[in-house]
Amino acid sequence: MHSRVHYVCEKCESSVEKYDDLVEWIESLGIATDHQKIISEDQTTKRPDNQITTESALKQLDVVLEAVNEIRQKIHHIIPIRESSVSEKLMYSDVVRSPPPDTVQHVIVKPKDSNQQPSKEAVSAALKTVPITKITTNNTGHLKITLPHLKAKSAALEALSASEDVASSHEVAPVSKILPKITICSIPSDIADEDVKQCVMNKNPLVSDLIAAGETFEVLFSKTPVNGFKVTVVRVSPLVREVIMQTSALYIENVRCRTYDRYWVNRCSRCQRFGHVKAVCRAPEPKCGHCAGTHLSPECLSTTVEKCCNCMASSRTEVGHKAFSTKCPEFIAAREATIKKTMTMSDVMPKN
Repeated sequence: MHSRVHYVCEKCESSVEKYDDLVEWIESLGIATDHQKIISEDQTTKRPDNQITTESALKQLDVVLEAVNEIRQKIHHIIPIRESSVSEKLMYSDVVRSPPPDTVQHVIVKPKDSNQQPSKEAVSAALKTVPITKITTNNTGHLKITLPHLKAKSAALEALSASEDVASSHEVAPVSKILPKITICSIPSDIADEDVKQCVMNKNPLVSDLIAAGETFEVLFSKTPVNGFKVTVVRVSPLVREVIMQTSALYIENVRCRTYDRYWVNRCSRCQRFGHVKAVCRAPEPKCGHCAGTHLSPECLSTTVEKCCNCMASSRTEVGHKAFSTKCPEFIAAREATIKKTMTMSDVMPKN
């Protein structure tokens, strides 16, 4: 199966395959000057594999903004999209630059004195005119306010800061999104973790350009090698993640290493709750991951009964599974929450 590179204008959704056709097309629109600020000869690079890419979508975000802000009221910058020769054409904006389907926002309220509990009553009173989805207590004992949209979050932050009962004894902060993580498989085990970044840059020119421009590529850890290969987890910026996941692979030395998005969810092996690990567990008693009893999982004597303590605590009807099952509804919800709080291209690209 072969693929092509299309240039797509997000305003009129027109597309062409070749750069020469692109120049002719934008001149015919009578706005060549505006377009060529973004797609100029010196901003277009031909790679050894003849893939043509527009570096305005790949360079450091500040460089993109400098050019895009001049014409953002007229058009979006033009960026390439790979299209399978046998699949339906898909606009790039439909994939990575459309707004996220869920715009739920969160704010955390915690007491300044770590020995005190947050005042839910004071918070509720301060937010009496702000639309709120729910107020819950997270695993660290802080209040987590869920709001339906960005405007509501802004109103909540303003109201909480203006409330003397809240501001005098609490700290208020919006929940920040985290950078994406990627799992890289089949890295030769003789490559040290501190050398992985340079090895990636050696044979992956687009990623190398982004790293050189200041984009994030940070090696976090590697798992124990098996049969001469290891799995390494890295933290990257949304731009780097987008480039890597277009092919879902990186070339490292003489190996084509598959890459996958990593949306990891911590689960405590003592209480089975998500969001922390055993070393910092504050639950008053343990919970079994097999039968939901008040004992540690390795001590369970049950061989037939399976009950999920997390689904039971959430009053779900489907509880007949182990707490560490990947099909557990609570685990799936926790993973989806991790995905929602991970930065995407729509979080860093210019907004109209």
